[in-house]
Amino acid sequence: MKKSLVVLALLSALSFPALAQGQSPTAPTQVAITIQVVSPPSTNISCVVNYPQGTTAFIAPVAVNTNIATCTVVPAAWQGTLVLTGTSAASFGVNGLNIINPAALQVGNYSLTVTPTP
Repeated sequence: MKKSLVVLALLSALSFPALAQGQSPTAPTQVAITIQVVSPPSTNISCVVNYPQGTTAFIAPVAVNTNIATCTVVPAAWQGTLVLTGTSAASFGVNGLNIINPAALQVGNYSLTVTPTP
């Protein structure tokens, strides 16, 4: 009888991974990112969030320096920088025409505005 209880306890432990302290079994793991773009009349910008294929959110934590979004600015001869503003702007950075995260992103909703400047 004692051996079967030990085996049952072991199988239960294998079937249900341990949770971090304070974490519930239904704890959210998603990172949703909303990007608004604002363009001066002489340019047009679009930014596409690079969610993993087939999903609409990242899984937290999002690794440092992940390419969060890729932006395109028209005209092709445009030279300038992308400026990030908004409530979550401090959580992101710009690398060329890519928006990256200089620190790991935790569970939550992030919102920022991207504006191309000359």
